[in-house]
Amino acid sequence: LSRLGYFLMYWCRLDDAREVLRESERLNTKANPLAPFLYGVLERRTAGSDGDRLRAAEERILAAAAQPSEELETQRTGLVREISFWRAAEASPAHCLQGGDVAQVVVCFWAHLFSGLSGG
Repeated sequence: LSRLGYFLMYWCRLDDAREVLRESERLNTKANPLAPFLYGVLERRTAGSDGDRLRAAEERILAAAAQPSEELETQRTGLVREISFWRAAEASPAHCLQGGDVAQVVVCFWAHLFSGLSGG
């Protein structure tokens, strides 16, 4: 079922993918590293401005085990690195300089600047 969920995500059938991945996870949580990871990726992608939903999705990604293919494992490690960066940067603007690219650094500093100006 996890592979079907993967293909449904690839084909942009997100509601179907969500349902299939939830069922796959329910049926086989211990030997199924793919479903929890893909469900986290899907939820992160569709969370929008819902901070709690985004955080829960990211927790799923961070807790995910190694993935069954090299491509998915590369995606997982990249997402873990990105989530870790933004969480560290959220705590302190000094972490902004550890961004993987210029865009991350600029967005991070602007976010801290606007947060400081708005009193948040």
